[in-house]
Amino acid sequence: MWTARIHGIGSFDDSVALVGPAVAVCTAVTLVSDLVIGALLNTGVMASDVWMRDITRPSLTLGLVWAHLLGYVAAFLVGLPVVARNAHRLPWRYALPVGWATFAIYQGVLLVFVR
Repeated sequence: MWTARIHGIGSFDDSVALVGPAVAVCTAVTLVSDLVIGALLNTGVMASDVWMRDITRPSLTLGLVWAHLLGYVAAFLVGLPVVARNAHRLPWRYALPVGWATFAIYQGVLLVFVR
């Protein structure tokens, strides 16, 4: 295993057991904003043309969307290295790149299969 080369211990099962809850918690960062936006658009409180205009030009709405997206990325960039450290007993110097690589792979899978 690659973890043996960086002196990690643990198993695939250990990783999966921690990655699932980490992904759930990190994804929850965007749930509040998605819920509010969905409610505003579906109830007609905010027109969809207004929403599209506000997220395609500099505005408070665009700033709030970017703030939530940055929170999402920050949660993953912190959460997944913590998983690598705890699941495989890695030192931080190895846990950070492993966690960040995991995030890149996760986003790649989302891009390919969810878009």
